[in-house]
Amino acid sequence: MKKNDGTASLWEELQLFYHNLYCNSCRRFIKQSKEIDILLANITGQEHENPTHTLPDQVKNNLQAQIDQHRK
Repeated sequence: MKKNDGTASLWEELQLFYHNLYCNSCRRFIKQSKEIDILLANITGQEHENPTHTLPDQVKNNLQAQIDQHRK
């Protein structure tokens, strides 16, 4: 959506605002999308703090060695 990536013109923003004043379906969609975003942010935050799986140390070291080699 143009609005999300910042490419909507002022006129397009006004049209969208006006449309959303009268369109119950779009307002509901926007509300649900925001709620989903919040839930996903909570889930991914919890997963980052307490991962359910991790890479073995040998794999991590191998990846780090490859990164270091490409930086040279």
